[in-house]
Amino acid sequence: YCDECFLVLNIKERGFLELFLPLIHSQCCPPLFLCFAKIFYLWEGLNEHFLRLVPYFASILSVLIFCKLTFLALKNKISIIFANVIFAISQPLLIYTCLFKHYSFDVLMTVLVLAAAFYLKNKKISNKKIFLLGVFASFSVFASYTAGFIIISALTAIFLCKYLQKPGFKKKRALIFLKSLLCFLLPFGSIMSVYFFINCLPTVQNPFLQTFWHINEPYEIFIPNSIEDFSHIFEYLLLGINCVKSWIVLLLIAIGAVYSFKKDRFFFVITFLPFVFAGILAVLNLYPFAPDRVSLYLLPIFVLLVSKAFDCLCFNFKSLIFSVFLIAFLFNYNQIKINLSELVQNFDFQALSMTKVFVNRLYQSDYTQY
Repeated sequence: YCDECFLVLNIKERGFLELFLPLIHSQCCPPLFLCFAKIFYLWEGLNEHFLRLVPYFASILSVLIFCKLTFLALKNKISIIFANVIFAISQPLLIYTCLFKHYSFDVLMTVLVLAAAFYLKNKKISNKKIFLLGVFASFSVFASYTAGFIIISALTAIFLCKYLQKPGFKKKRALIFLKSLLCFLLPFGSIMSVYFFINCLPTVQNPFLQTFWHINEPYEIFIPNSIEDFSHIFEYLLLGINCVKSWIVLLLIAIGAVYSFKKDRFFFVITFLPFVFAGILAVLNLYPFAPDRVSLYLLPIFVLLVSKAFDCLCFNFKSLIFSVFLIAFLFNYNQIKINLSELVQNFDFQALSMTKVFVNRLYQSDYTQY
């Protein structure tokens, strides 16, 4: 857990604006996460458990916003309940609520951007508000790098489903969309371009990080180059929904994909594109396509994909009974209970602890060699 210690050193040694620059000690972290942690640090000092409140609050907000997202994205009461229950008891998400890492912010911004996209897809908004949305999108990327993938997916989905599928003169609608897109990209593109060249590009080109990402993993971290590597990602996603029957999950995704393609194209595009853009960024070596990374911020989308299959069911007593048996067959609740009890009983806080003594020793040593 040296990474967390080095992040604390960045927070301790830098001001708020300096957190937007490339970090020292070969670290990479969204600046707004560090800014919130900096506030907690100035408030309480080097208190490890106090710093862990930052991802903890983000996790709580993600559950609340995901609940709103399900009402916007799903139509059937069964699918809404199904999605919220699975998301709330996801083991990886529960684990990262108590660790000083930014991955809870990745999940939070994923559900926030998706909820905003579903809310705005059928609304007419002025170019002034679109400009403000571009500013909001910039801050969302400052809170989570992976939010950029979701934002691009949302823009593509809105263009394909809101403008191309409506009857009327396509050229005129395309010009309207391009004008709105320009109002969005003017703040978002300029801010992100400056930030990319100042911070992101020097960070991903860091030779230490490149070596670390490729050596300390049993598989190719940037671009999975075999079926086995891709299977690791799917295994992590199945772990995230506590699944014991992978073939049923694939069946549910297939049903949900066919149903959404026919009935809800916007849902189909906005849920499948993040996986595509994540792969493109991996090919460009800008963000690793590693299972333990992409499976977290893509997990809310994966839960929606699995839950979408229930939208094609009619809400009656028979479908309710069928869904109960399907959920019981799909998920091993006894194993969930065992996992949660082990998490509570055997959680070695001392081993995971970035204690004040350890950080102070590191700070007093010749850590600059790292």
